[in-house]
Amino acid sequence: MIKKWSENCTVKLKSFQIENKVVEFFANDEYSDKEYPALVRNFFEYFYNSASDNDLKSYLNTALSRAKKACEFEENDNLDDAVVEWQKIFGADFPITLKKEEVNSSLEDKIQGLYKLYPSAKEEYLKSKYGIDTALNPGYVLKIDADIEQNGFRNNLLSNFILRKLPLLKN
Repeated sequence: MIKKWSENCTVKLKSFQIENKVVEFFANDEYSDKEYPALVRNFFEYFYNSASDNDLKSYLNTALSRAKKACEFEENDNLDDAVVEWQKIFGADFPITLKKEEVNSSLEDKIQGLYKLYPSAKEEYLKSKYGIDTALNPGYVLKIDADIEQNGFRNNLLSNFILRKLPLLKN
């Protein structure tokens, strides 16, 4: 959903930056007893407090104030006005109504349901494409490389081409 927010407000953030910030948030926040709206509000507050870029802080401040307003509407059982605020944050794709059984489901079920309904249009995920579950763990390091084959050069890894400042030809 945070990626949806970044697409909706055109903030200049890379996908991995958002994922890192979400991982940091969940590592520093006790979330097990919180409802989804409170988690979103708390995330925007956490992100705002940890951001240093003024342009980004402006986007985050707007999202945070709308999330606070949406949470207040929900606390007062004014779900229609809450949805309007959430749609201002996440765009028109945010669901207008929830089925009663979805409201009473667990946080994990809610997040997975939203993930299935609203995947990022710009990204592919191992889970949705191949059915492979992944869990973000900041303790792991991932390196991706590729085999390069091109005329006039020995087959080698992309990292070696970059290291040796060799040209990459078309095709």
